[in-house]
Amino acid sequence: MKSQKIRALALCAMFAALVFVMTYLSLPTPLVGNINLGDGAILLGAFLLGGIPGAIAGGIGATLCDIVNGYIVYAPATLLIKAGMALIAAALAALLIRLRVRKLFALLLASFAAEAFMVLGYFFYEAVCLSYGLAAAANIPFNAIQGGCGMVLAVLLYTVLEKSGMVRGK
Repeated sequence: MKSQKIRALALCAMFAALVFVMTYLSLPTPLVGNINLGDGAILLGAFLLGGIPGAIAGGIGATLCDIVNGYIVYAPATLLIKAGMALIAAALAALLIRLRVRKLFALLLASFAAEAFMVLGYFFYEAVCLSYGLAAAANIPFNAIQGGCGMVLAVLLYTVLEKSGMVRGK
């Protein structure tokens, strides 16, 4: 029992570090922010660890990266949005798989819902909280590109890990 808790904590920390690194390696966008592959790590963590551990890893890893990169004004939004993404992805994927939806489709649909939450979350934060108004719409395409890349990465990596036997199919 204790070894399972230690293993879960270690995996959560490992995914937080993976999210940090994959978010750190990024391309800047026109308004403010960047495009990165951190969402792929967040979604993969959600699928492998589950909702709460995935949310903790995703939220902490991405938020720490915002702070290190000087985007401190985004840190509160990133914590909530990235954690929310993991919760949505894990819950929806589990539900769809229980409903006997084909796993690949379930993972893609869950990833899409999580990424839509991310795009809308950052638009709302920039438009309302940062007072960018409709100028915040300039980042929607870049957030959508990031989300699409994250979806593809997470589903591909999950499929590879499952086929290699490293992940037991649920």
